[in-house]
Amino acid sequence: MEGAFFYWFLWMGWIFTTFLVRKNDPNRFRLSAFFLLAIVFSEINVPFLGFTLNGTFIFLYVMGFVYLASTFNEKWMYLWITSLIVTLSYNGYLFLQLVDPVWMIFHPQWMLAAFIFALTMIVYSDCTKSRMLSGLLGMMQGEVMFQLLLAKWGFSSQIGTHYVLDMICMFSFLHLVWKGLENLSYIIDTAWLRKERGKEG
Repeated sequence: MEGAFFYWFLWMGWIFTTFLVRKNDPNRFRLSAFFLLAIVFSEINVPFLGFTLNGTFIFLYVMGFVYLASTFNEKWMYLWITSLIVTLSYNGYLFLQLVDPVWMIFHPQWMLAAFIFALTMIVYSDCTKSRMLSGLLGMMQGEVMFQLLLAKWGFSSQIGTHYVLDMICMFSFLHLVWKGLENLSYIIDTAWLRKERGKEG
């Protein structure tokens, strides 16, 4: 069912930030509000220039640019370039899926999410926030471009369906899993180093 992973992912995020994050954490309220608003807006569709835009898609797009503007620095241009690379790659993948779906041997949503995840890992090897922002903005810009091209041929005019929101959450989920593995590796390495130092002492 379209949207199932999207709702599961956001509800898990809201539960985690509301009940499991420390109450004195400065990001707790903002993250909880973000997850809840994303869920609420998902049932809102906004007509615009002959297209129908999903409320959550608009919300994520705006929040992405707000965050980008708030972190303006010398790496801003690089992030724009990488998000453009993601945009073009996203469109290329979808057009290839459209004209030759035979090669889709796995779940197409997970394949695209994994492809964009791998791409952002290549262009950003050391910054999780930049990787996620570049990937999310690139995917959303790619979705807008793809639907604009399809509309010229008389196809779908809906931007940001639950199918797309699922892919965005799958991409985010892969990043969180990777971040968790990085943290686990750091904990194991730290514990091993302490053990070795203990033997030497």
